Amino acid sequence: MNSYYVGFIRGTIYKGPLKQFCVPGLNCYSCPGALGSCPIGAMQAVIDSLKFNFSFYVAGIMTLFGVLLIFVFVLPLLLADDVGISQPYFCMLLCPAGTLEG
Repeated sequence: MNSYYVGFIRGTIYKGPLKQFCVPGLNCYSCPGALGSCPIGAMQAVIDSLKFNFSFYVAGIMTLFGVLLIFVFVLPLLLADDVGISQPYFCMLLCPAGTLEG
């Protein structure tokens, strides 16, 4: 998600067309490496605007990602071992930072 390496080198923010799309995770708009937008930040920007009342695109993306609560609550509860310890499924499978680690 944060693969705009030029931004880290120059200390600038990517302002290209990919910034129009929300990414699955909290991805700060002002990060020099961010290619996409954070759904929470996008919703706040729309709510703050006098021109728009509601963004169905951002709400839809957040709803779609909200379904990922399965990875945060359901899978860890259902797939815990005998001791009650479970893998962090959201971090391992969906979070941009966690998926980079392997």
